[in-house]
Amino acid sequence: MTKTFTKEQLIDEYNILGNGSKDCTVISDEIVDTTRWSIIHTVVFTTPELPVGQAYMVHYSVGATE
Repeated sequence: MTKTFTKEQLIDEYNILGNGSKDCTVISDEIVDTTRWSIIHTVVFTTPELPVGQAYMVHYSVGATE
């Protein structure tokens, strides 16, 4: 299953950077790479609309100097 998320959805609706919301459970959030200016993460999370045993995986980056 492929789904496109906006940055706003991941932050506001699913609260990915805050370890999930009441409707979303973050299973893992791992640092997978770094660059001079960014830290790249892969996060796996579930939502109520997904069947049991399935999850979404997204990649995001945050500034390394923040």
